[in-house]
Amino acid sequence: MTRLVLKRYGKTPAGRIGAAAVLKALGVLVRRHPKTALEMAGAGLGEAGRVGFQEVKAAVMPSRDPQEGENVAAPAASPNTPAEMKTV
Repeated sequence: MTRLVLKRYGKTPAGRIGAAAVLKALGVLVRRHPKTALEMAGAGLGEAGRVGFQEVKAAVMPSRDPQEGENVAAPAASPNTPAEMKTV
Protein backbone atom coordinates (compact mmCIF):
# COMPACT_ATOMS: atom_id res chain seq x y z
CA MET A 1 0.00 0.00 0.00
CA THR A 2 2.90 2.34 0.75
CA ARG A 3 4.26 1.90 -2.75
CA LEU A 4 0.87 2.61 -4.32
CA VAL A 5 0.28 5.79 -2.30
CA LEU A 6 3.80 7.11 -2.86
CA LYS A 7 3.60 6.33 -6.59
CA ARG A 8 0.41 8.36 -6.88
CA TYR A 9 1.09 11.27 -4.50
CA GLY A 10 4.85 11.23 -3.93
CA LYS A 11 5.99 13.38 -6.84
CA THR A 12 6.47 16.53 -4.78
CA PRO A 13 7.82 17.04 -1.26
CA ALA A 14 4.39 18.18 -0.06
CA GLY A 15 2.82 15.12 -1.65
CA ARG A 16 5.28 12.82 0.10
CA ILE A 17 4.60 14.50 3.46
CA GLY A 18 0.85 14.17 2.95
CA ALA A 19 1.15 10.55 1.84
CA ALA A 20 3.27 9.72 4.89
CA ALA A 21 0.70 11.33 7.20
CA VAL A 22 -2.17 9.41 5.61
CA LEU A 23 -0.28 6.11 5.79
CA LYS A 24 0.60 6.73 9.44
CA ALA A 25 -3.04 7.50 10.28
CA LEU A 26 -4.23 4.37 8.47
CA GLY A 27 -1.65 2.26 10.29
CA VAL A 28 -2.77 3.58 13.68
CA LEU A 29 -6.42 3.05 12.78
CA VAL A 30 -5.86 -0.55 11.71
CA ARG A 31 -3.70 -1.43 14.73
CA ARG A 32 -5.76 0.25 17.44
CA HIS A 33 -9.26 -0.01 15.99
CA PRO A 34 -9.40 -2.96 13.56
CA LYS A 35 -13.18 -3.38 13.75
CA THR A 36 -13.76 0.28 12.88
CA ALA A 37 -11.27 0.05 10.01
CA LEU A 38 -13.08 -3.02 8.66
CA GLU A 39 -16.46 -1.27 8.92
CA MET A 40 -15.09 1.75 7.06
CA ALA A 41 -13.66 -0.45 4.32
CA GLY A 42 -16.97 -2.29 4.00
CA ALA A 43 -18.91 0.96 3.77
CA GLY A 44 -16.56 2.22 1.08
CA LEU A 45 -16.88 -0.97 -0.94
CA GLY A 46 -20.66 -0.89 -0.58
CA GLU A 47 -20.84 2.69 -1.81
CA ALA A 48 -18.50 1.91 -4.71
CA GLY A 49 -20.73 -1.00 -5.69
CA ARG A 50 -23.88 1.14 -5.61
CA VAL A 51 -22.31 3.92 -7.69
CA GLY A 52 -20.91 1.42 -10.20
CA PHE A 53 -24.28 -0.27 -10.55
CA GLN A 54 -26.00 3.08 -11.12
CA GLU A 55 -23.47 4.06 -13.79
CA VAL A 56 -23.88 0.76 -15.64
CA LYS A 57 -27.66 0.95 -15.36
CA ALA A 58 -27.65 4.53 -16.69
CA ALA A 59 -25.42 3.53 -19.61
CA VAL A 60 -27.49 0.48 -20.53
CA MET A 61 -30.97 1.86 -19.87
CA PRO A 62 -31.01 5.68 -20.17
CA SER A 63 -34.10 7.25 -18.63
CA ARG A 64 -36.79 8.38 -21.03
CA ASP A 65 -38.66 11.46 -19.92
CA PRO A 66 -41.71 12.01 -22.18
CA GLN A 67 -41.59 15.77 -21.53
CA GLU A 68 -38.10 16.11 -23.04
CA GLY A 69 -39.05 14.66 -26.41
CA GLU A 70 -36.80 12.71 -28.76
CA ASN A 71 -33.41 14.25 -27.83
CA VAL A 72 -32.67 12.41 -24.60
CA ALA A 73 -29.01 12.51 -23.57
CA ALA A 74 -27.35 9.64 -21.73
CA PRO A 75 -25.65 10.59 -18.45
CA ALA A 76 -21.88 10.95 -18.29
CA ALA A 77 -19.99 7.75 -17.46
CA SER A 78 -18.53 9.10 -14.23
CA PRO A 79 -18.79 12.27 -12.18
CA ASN A 80 -14.98 12.46 -12.22
CA THR A 81 -14.68 12.81 -16.00
CA PRO A 82 -15.59 15.82 -18.13
CA ALA A 83 -19.28 15.84 -18.96
CA GLU A 84 -19.65 14.62 -22.50
CA MET A 85 -23.29 14.11 -23.29
CA LYS A 86 -24.20 11.61 -25.98
CA THR A 87 -27.56 11.75 -27.66
CA VAL A 88 -29.39 8.48 -27.92
